[in-house]
Amino acid sequence: MAADLLESAGQLFGPIRGGIAYAVIFVGALLAATTGVVTASVIAMGLISLPVMMRYGYSREVSAGVIYAFGTLAQVVLPDVLGVSVGDAYKGALIPSLMLVGLLALYIFALSIFRPQAVPAPPEARTLRGAALFRQVMRSALGTTASLSTFVLFILIGSTVFGLTFRAVNGDLWGEHLFSLVPSGQVGFLIVVNLLVFAPVAEKLGIGMVWFLVLIGMNMQTSFLLLPFGFALFYLRSVAPVDSYLDKTLGRRLEGVTTTQIYRGVVPFIVIQLIAPILVASFPSLVTATLDRHGKVDTSTVEIVLPPEESGADTADDPGENSDALGRGGAPKGD
Repeated sequence: MAADLLESAGQLFGPIRGGIAYAVIFVGALLAATTGVVTASVIAMGLISLPVMMRYGYSREVSAGVIYAFGTLAQVVLPDVLGVSVGDAYKGALIPSLMLVGLLALYIFALSIFRPQAVPAPPEARTLRGAALFRQVMRSALGTTASLSTFVLFILIGSTVFGLTFRAVNGDLWGEHLFSLVPSGQVGFLIVVNLLVFAPVAEKLGIGMVWFLVLIGMNMQTSFLLLPFGFALFYLRSVAPVDSYLDKTLGRRLEGVTTTQIYRGVVPFIVIQLIAPILVASFPSLVTATLDRHGKVDTSTVEIVLPPEESGADTADDPGENSDALGRGGAPKGD
């Protein structure tokens, strides 16, 4: 699927300056929404799009930065961990995700104006159409899907085992008691929780869980780019060529990508991804505006008032009970 999307987008945007970078941006966003796993997105985009960008003369820093940043958009596994509806998570993340994609695309547009040599526009990028394009997608997509699905499955198994071990030693209860001591209520908790995520405490403080999920998801995107962990760095490093290699399409050797180039290229994208969670934290309506508010009732505001009995000896013998019920707001039906 990744190969299909990227090839189609590349054929469409390729002849435009920065076009292949735009293709990676849009395909990366779609791939993140469908896989929900950072590992799959970074590796798939690295294997498929990095050689193409290098072949057409894109800056090594820009190529690595685009793939590196957009591979971290996949956070769909997070709703299951926080106990939030995946549907609500998609709805809440819609506007922030489009905003982030727009900011990153705007950066590529700025590069095409101020550093055009970093994002060239090769006319030969559009080479396939129709049935030929369909056949080449199909061949690569089937094999890539099988291998990546197996790889991601084992990652999920390992993370589940770790989570069960953490709960077995009461780690979640320890964290809940620890964060109950954080000063400044919700604001203090949100500042600290961007370093350590504890959902039960957020729920007890009355923080909207969908908004909390989107905010944490955007923060986690940045954490995948930064040391000391920087998981996306290792994923991309594992598939990016280190040494020079022979490009069969061009028939000549191309230089590889160094780790320094990967780090240098991701810096502008980190800055943009730091702006996005600040906007989401400052304007919660970016998340809540798309949530469905119909059919949800706050049970704490519900009051049940029973009408008085219309007839019977008990009611006749005790008129005070009838008037007391009316005083509480009850009224006979049909009046």
